[in-house]
Amino acid sequence: MKKSNFARTINETQKAITPYLREFGFYRKGRNYNRCCTDVIVHVINFQMGQYPLEKNEIPNIRKNLYGRFTVNLGILIPCVDQLEFQRKAKSFYKERDCHIRARLGVLINDGYDMWWNLDQKPDKLRRTILPLLQNYGLPFVDQFSSYKSIIVYYQDHQTLPFNSAARSALLIALINCDIGQEQVASKYFDQALEIAMGESSHPGFLEHIRVVRERCS
Repeated sequence: MKKSNFARTINETQKAITPYLREFGFYRKGRNYNRCCTDVIVHVINFQMGQYPLEKNEIPNIRKNLYGRFTVNLGILIPCVDQLEFQRKAKSFYKERDCHIRARLGVLINDGYDMWWNLDQKPDKLRRTILPLLQNYGLPFVDQFSSYKSIIVYYQDHQTLPFNSAARSALLIALINCDIGQEQVASKYFDQALEIAMGESSHPGFLEHIRVVRERCS
């Protein structure tokens, strides 16, 4: 199938799914959907096409040819992290790569293994496949992180946040507490982030980054 046909298929699949996501407060720009929640947290859903292969040969478990396939990415954007950690201004719309907490729909339904869907199917069939997965797995995942409180509770239960190391997870929780004015609690989590990072043998640059961010938030 030609590249233009793959793009047409995913476009039509998104077109069929968009009304459902709109009912839950998402709005679309291109391959991404955004929804604003409590504490200005943003939920992101992204449809990603496999890139055209630069190498002709696929190497199992090392380099997979995902051309002609697509996946669905899920993300949670925490604006105070961008502002306090990187001094970035808020955006009017976010992409999945901007997010601080991330997951893939295929991984959620496939026991932790990544999963991509073929674009050589009719859009209506893909809609019937993807829509129930979004209903049963995708939206419940992002709904877990709809406020600062829910993110903190998740961290307390798991001692980590999806897509983050233990040290970075603690740093995110420190920044959230900074934003809500809980300086003493934030200090505890900055200490925790540093302690874990040293135990993880993290790159020295990350340790210095934690110290710099902590000083900025003081």
